Amino acid sequence: MNSCPSCHQPFTITDFERSLLKKMAFTFGGKVFEIPVPTMCPDCRQKERLVWRNERSLYRRKCDLTGKPIISFYQPDSPYTVYAQDEWWSDRWDALQYGKEFDFNRPFFDQFDELLCKVPHVGMMVAYGENSDFCAYSGYYKNSYLCVSGMKGENLYYTFFCNDCTNCTDCYGCYRCEQSYECLQCVNVYNGVASKNCKNSSDIFFSENCEGCQNVIGCYGLRHQQYQILNKKVSKEEFERVKKEIFSGYQSYQAFLEQSRQFFLQFPHQALQIINTENCTGDYLLNSRNSSQCYFSENLEDCANLWNVPQGSKDSMDSNYAPHTELVYQGVSPVNSYHTISTVFSWDCKESLYAMECFYSDHLFGCMGLKHKSYCILNKQYSKDEYEKLMPKIVEHLRQTDEWGKFFPMKLSPFAYNETIAQDWFPMSKEEAANKGWRWNEYQEPIQKVEKIIPAALLPDDLKKIPDDVLNWAIEGSGELSGPERSRSQSEMRSEGLRGENNEVIFAKESESPIGEVTKRPFKIIPQELEFYRNKNLPIPRKSPPQRHLDRQRRLNPRKLFTRACGKCQKEIQTTFSPERPEIVYCECCYLESVY
Repeated sequence: MNSCPSCHQPFTITDFERSLLKKMAFTFGGKVFEIPVPTMCPDCRQKERLVWRNERSLYRRKCDLTGKPIISFYQPDSPYTVYAQDEWWSDRWDALQYGKEFDFNRPFFDQFDELLCKVPHVGMMVAYGENSDFCAYSGYYKNSYLCVSGMKGENLYYTFFCNDCTNCTDCYGCYRCEQSYECLQCVNVYNGVASKNCKNSSDIFFSENCEGCQNVIGCYGLRHQQYQILNKKVSKEEFERVKKEIFSGYQSYQAFLEQSRQFFLQFPHQALQIINTENCTGDYLLNSRNSSQCYFSENLEDCANLWNVPQGSKDSMDSNYAPHTELVYQGVSPVNSYHTISTVFSWDCKESLYAMECFYSDHLFGCMGLKHKSYCILNKQYSKDEYEKLMPKIVEHLRQTDEWGKFFPMKLSPFAYNETIAQDWFPMSKEEAANKGWRWNEYQEPIQKVEKIIPAALLPDDLKKIPDDVLNWAIEGSGELSGPERSRSQSEMRSEGLRGENNEVIFAKESESPIGEVTKRPFKIIPQELEFYRNKNLPIPRKSPPQRHLDRQRRLNPRKLFTRACGKCQKEIQTTFSPERPEIVYCECCYLESVY
């Protein structure tokens, strides 16, 4: 048992993790250098990596090469040199010009920090996009806006980690979905609205854990059903009548959304979402084997502590956003990489250590911004023989300075803690971050000039009464707390509302929405977004895109396993539902018995 020096919590290094690290040993000059085991707990190691990934804080600034205005991850007053993406990839500059000798009298991380401050950074990471310039860390997106971390998509707006999706808005972690809105972790869903964990379904609204369903509203755990509302069979005519009433305005939409979530609490929840896996632990895993503590990933084999890995990884550990990788350790977006350690946004690299924003390269150490290069140390070019002779000396130096095998210190990150996704999963206050010596961002983009700013509460409830002029306005959030902080029981709702064929309350209307915004910062509706809402008869949002993302984030289970008893057979199970939560949680066998 070890004690984490950062959070002081006990943790263990498993034999499986030790075996992975042994596989990742590097050989220089005929000598094998094994990777030491981590000294921090998995959560602190995760936090250490996530603080290098700013996904949603974008700024207007100028390209430091051309002076032209760009959108960037980096604030205008950032001390780093920042180039527009097309200029960064151009031949107008050479990262080797910043190369320097390794100084054996100084710690390596200090030398690398100096390199980060000199070599130009790419302003925005967008790969093979078409009319999708504002989609950070995305690839092969077309006609999309402010979408983050997805591969292959078209006509997407404000999505996160959506892959092979089209015509979707405000979705999170969806695969192969179409014409969907506010859906979380759905697969093969067509025309879904405000649904979570649904698969192979169409026309599915306000529902969770449904599969093979069509035309259902507010349902939980159904399999191959149609025309159901709140898990009750209804006629097609009744279904259409209820649907029309729910989508008649913002208030009715929000009221039913809240009531459906309360309704779901009476049903058993599956302990873990693991499909077609063998000998795996974690959650939201698909087609994987022999992998431990991995989350929201697919096609893994012999991996540990991986997050958000689409399209597979093998023999890898402690990495995020790492598709098509093998023998990767401590990677932040090491796409298509082989045998790398401690790399950040370095794609198509192999046999490399401690590299940032390097592409199509191999045999690098401590490099920044290189493209199509080999055998470089601190951006200085060496021959293969020179590299092989120097690297054993460097590794020995890193061992003496206690840097060998460690990830980059958080203080080296170009971003403040609250700019990064570390704040999403491990939230901290400004004071807590300051006590640990981490930076905090207080910069806010100036509000653009608009015709007028209208409070969200004054927007018409009926979408049909929203004028085209809304595109020229800024909407100010209401400042109310969001759903998780203001959830209400049905008895607290007003008794009037939509009633079914037998006069039972299907959903109750409230005098005010149960879901509002935490901040009042104004936001705008873009034309494509308004067209999407009108085509689907959806109310326009009363909250800004960042707040909507935060609300979706709050609906996710933590990426941590808890021990509790199955709510039916009482056997001990591992689940991402903590014991304090109100949901009824079943083991896999009991859950399957309850839905089939």
